[in-house]
Amino acid sequence: MAKLVMERKATDNPYFHREFHNHINVGIDYLYKKYGPEKVVDYLETFTRHFYGPLIERMKAEGLSPFREHLEKIYEIEGALGDLHIEESEEGMKVSVDRCPGVTYIHETGHTVSEVYPETSRVVYKTLAEDTGFTYEMRSYDEETGKAVHLFRKG
Repeated sequence: MAKLVMERKATDNPYFHREFHNHINVGIDYLYKKYGPEKVVDYLETFTRHFYGPLIERMKAEGLSPFREHLEKIYEIEGALGDLHIEESEEGMKVSVDRCPGVTYIHETGHTVSEVYPETSRVVYKTLAEDTGFTYEMRSYDEETGKAVHLFRKG
């Protein structure tokens, strides 16, 4: 009987690590309870500047368009593109999210969403905005679903 061999490479599969949501949730909850809210903010600001360094450089050069592309790509990977609504104007950009894929996943896996989980959006987006010449405001946030409205304006 002939032996069938299947050749696969990691690059053949889309990279998608949903468990990241639980890891960041537990991690920032630990920081919050052990060291306080300032350390959560410090960590998320540092993370943003390192992890999103290339995005920050693109936003400095091109404005909010690279950020829009980034959000659309992430929400598509998460299977939640229909929950993302972006309105651009001369003044900036409004991002509305019907439900946060991270909050949804944390609930689906039976975990409790940390009270500081909203900071993963607020601090990351605020840092991106401030480092690229924009202002940021989290206009609303629903802790149960992660439904939110984010405003980015020219600085």
